[in-house]
Amino acid sequence: MIRRMYKKPSKIFILILTLFVVTSFNFSFASKDNPSYKAGYYAGYEYGKENKGNNVDIDKLYQKFYISDDYDDLIKELGKDYDPDLIKDGFYDGFRDGIKGNINVDYAKVLGEFLGNIYGARDYQNGKDSNWEKSLPSDREIRRMFNLNLQDSDYRDEFIETFKDSFRDSYIKSYEQAMFEPAKITLEQGIEDGEKLGELLGKSAGIKDYYEGKEIDFTRNLPADRVIISEYFLNNDTEEYKKGFLSGFIRAYELAYNEGFREANFNDVLRDEEDAFDNGRAVGFKEGELKATNDFMVKLPNDWRRSIPDNKYIILEYGLTYQSPNYREEFISGFYDGYSEGYNSTYHSFAQQAGVNKRNSSSIPISGGSLNSLDNRFTVAIEPGTYYHDVLLCINTTYDVGNQNRSSLIKASDSYKVSILNTSGNLNEKKLIKLSFEYYGDRLKGGIYKLVNNRWLYIPSIIENGYIHAYVSPSSMDSSGSIYSVFVDKDLIVFSDIREHWAKDEINTYVRRYIIYGYNDMTFKPEKTISRAEFLTLLSRVFNWNLSMYTSSTTNFKDYNTFGNYNNIINYAVSSNYIKGYDDGTFKPNAPISYKEVEIIMNRVLGTNKFKWSDVAIKMLHDKKTRSSSFDNVNNRITRAEIAYMLYTTTESLK
Repeated sequence: MIRRMYKKPSKIFILILTLFVVTSFNFSFASKDNPSYKAGYYAGYEYGKENKGNNVDIDKLYQKFYISDDYDDLIKELGKDYDPDLIKDGFYDGFRDGIKGNINVDYAKVLGEFLGNIYGARDYQNGKDSNWEKSLPSDREIRRMFNLNLQDSDYRDEFIETFKDSFRDSYIKSYEQAMFEPAKITLEQGIEDGEKLGELLGKSAGIKDYYEGKEIDFTRNLPADRVIISEYFLNNDTEEYKKGFLSGFIRAYELAYNEGFREANFNDVLRDEEDAFDNGRAVGFKEGELKATNDFMVKLPNDWRRSIPDNKYIILEYGLTYQSPNYREEFISGFYDGYSEGYNSTYHSFAQQAGVNKRNSSSIPISGGSLNSLDNRFTVAIEPGTYYHDVLLCINTTYDVGNQNRSSLIKASDSYKVSILNTSGNLNEKKLIKLSFEYYGDRLKGGIYKLVNNRWLYIPSIIENGYIHAYVSPSSMDSSGSIYSVFVDKDLIVFSDIREHWAKDEINTYVRRYIIYGYNDMTFKPEKTISRAEFLTLLSRVFNWNLSMYTSSTTNFKDYNTFGNYNNIINYAVSSNYIKGYDDGTFKPNAPISYKEVEIIMNRVLGTNKFKWSDVAIKMLHDKKTRSSSFDNVNNRITRAEIAYMLYTTTESLK
């Protein structure tokens, strides 16, 4: 039976072996993807299938195969890839899979990949559109091409499915490669040629500039693009080559220019052996200064030994290769001496200056005034009449900004702790304190943040003329201090329908605090009503409700099965007596909430009876020039914008 199996599919089997020998497939496992292993596996698999259910000796079967003509044919086909040990390993593995009925589809993958690769390249070269389905052989053709009728139906189905998948992937890849590879090669050639000429011209220009006493500036004599194009006839070549040439030329020119300039510099400075130690010391001192500055800014401890360059770096960096051994030794000794002194003196200077510049304070009279941080990058301004007695204002600079609660926040300033000692205890809540940071960053995504419970919370900010400002309530500041910093939120989403809205500042604040969200169409819909459950969700985020103790369903409401994801929040609010259901035994989580209901709930959450929606509506009318529909009827429905405004103005002084 095995002889017949090899006679009929021999052409296909030879093709498979040839593919492994003459093509450069990259397989995951070198031994199992070896041509000899594959050939042995194929033969062993067929032996296993023929003997499925029989109690046979695999060693004897292998000996039978070893002395057969089929084995001799394999040796001829494999040629230099012939490896008897791998054939034997493959035979044993294939036999076991054949006995178990496992279907090996590796050949289908390889053949599909090979033919897809050929057909993809052929179609592109013939000017045809990329269409792998049109080029794919039919199931009938695949069965005929590879004599699959000799296999059982499971094998045929698996083979054809794998062949098609592999054909599709290989065809698409081959078509794209045929389309883009020439352009890629042309671009790479252009870069390589441009780099050669750029390096040649750049180095000579750098050496020339140094000896002419000019400052290092590679752009000084860098030819313009049009000059390079004209000088080297690039318009006569392809666009890809021209782009690559220009890119490679400019990049190599800059590197070579800097190298030539510095090489000339140090060759000149270090030419005299008698000055080797002093020259090395001067260079080392500068290097130490630079490293100390960097270490202090990134908050590393004072340790010059941590980062001092080794001898090899010093020799290469300062052109000592061409100096005498004595000169190198003296220079390196001087470098170490200068480096340690430059590092330590600079680090100590920074540390001392930081201590002096860390804290600034001033007495602010009732007529108002302002105070700058000692680095002049932060200002606190107090209006006249904010306090009824002189207060002590203190600004303390902190160089680390604490733990950032979101990875999207990028530090854009130092942090400043502001404390105000108000001995009288009286203040005018209608006045606001102005905070100003020097700022030149992103105008949309930058903002001032306040550190509250180890979390940075955005506060409404205005960016103009190199500064970013925020206004805070005087009641939010006391002698214990509040910490402020500037961050850029790189993930911030700006909603188009709130840019000119009266509540844009409050909405934007709660969006940036991840308390309230917009919709998938990139809108916020500020005038849309808000449901009872949605309002409770916002309260849970603003007041940090701990919902872990309220995980069971509130089944005493008739409509509890409609609570969905709001179940725990409703449980918490009901258990805390913040909200109740209706007389008919329902809760109605999706019902729009009214001004009256909001007032009742807020008094319970705040633990007071002083909260009145009418106060919010009057403040909104006065500050925002917007009339609430609550003036008509307190049972009217509140909007998303009004909720954001109410929560911000009510709770901000609590933080």
